[in-house]
Amino acid sequence: LATGRPTTASSADPAYPARNATDGNTGTRWAVAREERARPDSWLAVDLGAPTDISGVRLDWEAAYGTRYVIQTSLDGVTWSDAAVVPDRPTIAGSWLDVDGRAGLVVHNCQNPITVTGTNVTLSSGPAAGSTRLIVEGYADANHSALAAAASRALPSGGPEALRVSDADGYLSVFNLSDEDITTANVTLPQPTTPRLYRGSQVTGSGTTDYQVDLAAATARVEPPRFTATPVAPARAVPAGTRFDVTDSHHLTITAPAGDIVSVQVECAASGATRRVTVPAGRSRDVEFAGAPVTPTSDLARSRTTYPT
Repeated sequence: LATGRPTTASSADPAYPARNATDGNTGTRWAVAREERARPDSWLAVDLGAPTDISGVRLDWEAAYGTRYVIQTSLDGVTWSDAAVVPDRPTIAGSWLDVDGRAGLVVHNCQNPITVTGTNVTLSSGPAAGSTRLIVEGYADANHSALAAAASRALPSGGPEALRVSDADGYLSVFNLSDEDITTANVTLPQPTTPRLYRGSQVTGSGTTDYQVDLAAATARVEPPRFTATPVAPARAVPAGTRFDVTDSHHLTITAPAGDIVSVQVECAASGATRRVTVPAGRSRDVEFAGAPVTPTSDLARSRTTYPT
């Protein structure tokens, strides 16, 4: 609404007049006159021409920016009212925050919500009652609906107190925050009718998958989904008790429970190839997808001597 409207200022550098602020060109700007830069009350005003409803004001700063400023509105250009004061009392943002559509933060198991001031974003200072498993997730190119969904979704649960698990974006991030190894810890993953399969062992339940975590002390890793398993009609879900042992990106073993035949279509995430697999009750079947590369592989560069230029 401000583009091209009459714009005035308390002062201006001759090379950077006030009109530059509203000319619609991000390559130009307004600057306070050099002799006025010590003043704390310089201002810029835009005449919208008529009373106008506005929902917000966007300021595009150059490398320098104001850490303290006020946005005011007026119906006559004489009497002004504060619309926003920066910094001001913190604004409560809840459990998720959209940062200009460029990034998003989601906080789980937090006792205090995210709070925002003009210069800071403060996350929870402590977990919710009965939980010490504070988890903060960051998302790129986030939007309101996606962040709200991420904040309200059911999280992986179980395992020792020192274990943190997130399935953000379908990737399984596991953290061991203790100085002791975690072995054969059982983590329950909320899974739809088409479970994602990660490297290691997992057993399906009713709308969930129990995943086994082994993690050295004070370490973390990210597991991408290696496969997905879609039940073949008329089955609506993979039978509870089906075990999937994923060796790598191209190999897995499916073991059917004693009382059920398992019929699934397995998709390989590495290649996109699919294969229909039927396993008799109580039996196992190895599944292999052709192609390369097979991951994970040994990182030959890790911890080797590195020479900078």
